[in-house]
Amino acid sequence: KGMTRLDVLAAWGASESCSRGFGTAEAHEVCLYADTTTMIIGHRRYRDVTYKSVYFRNGHVVDWQQH
Repeated sequence: KGMTRLDVLAAWGASESCSRGFGTAEAHEVCLYADTTTMIIGHRRYRDVTYKSVYFRNGHVVDWQQH
């Protein structure tokens, strides 16, 4: 919490998508980040993708959720 968009970009890379809105006096944004893990078991390759939603208010992270 408290990181800027640039901090998150440096840590997790570019987001998959973002949506913006405006509340009473504050701009808010939710960005979705994909985290892909590849496993090789035997001769097969498996990919697992989890997502993180990062909630920004006035350009700073106020919360995030992994799903």
